[in-house]
Amino acid sequence: MNYELKTIKQVRTQFWVEHPELTEVKGQRQNNYNTDTKCIFVDWVDYIRKNGRISKVLAYNVTL
Repeated sequence: MNYELKTIKQVRTQFWVEHPELTEVKGQRQNNYNTDTKCIFVDWVDYIRKNGRISKVLAYNVTL
């Protein structure tokens, strides 16, 4: 299957593009993001996986 996003970097970049309201927290280390941002990211990854934009393996491995 040909996925739109193929790398962790592409997924992270697209997340910030699709969530401009979170730009004030962009650029922190993974463990420094607040719970709301982490939940939004996880829900978004689940959404794009179910819509065939990323592979199951990538969805399981990508972190913010």
